[in-house]
Amino acid sequence: MHPKQKAERAEFKRELRARIQLLAAERGLPESETKPVLSRLRTYEVIKFCRRHRVNYDWLLSGSIKGLLEMARSRP
Repeated sequence: MHPKQKAERAEFKRELRARIQLLAAERGLPESETKPVLSRLRTYEVIKFCRRHRVNYDWLLSGSIKGLLEMARSRP
């Protein structure tokens, strides 16, 4: 893999983990809920996490503000 691609992938994973940790802190999720998704960022685990906690995919994967607003509006 090209060094630039490697750096971009590492940055993406760091940002994704940061958003998951931010959400977990905001919602008071226990470590048992975040550990599977944070460990290796497997697609299946990310999808499961999003469905279980009603997380907008656009926000989680790309940091989309529109996704964050949709998620906030849909919460009771």
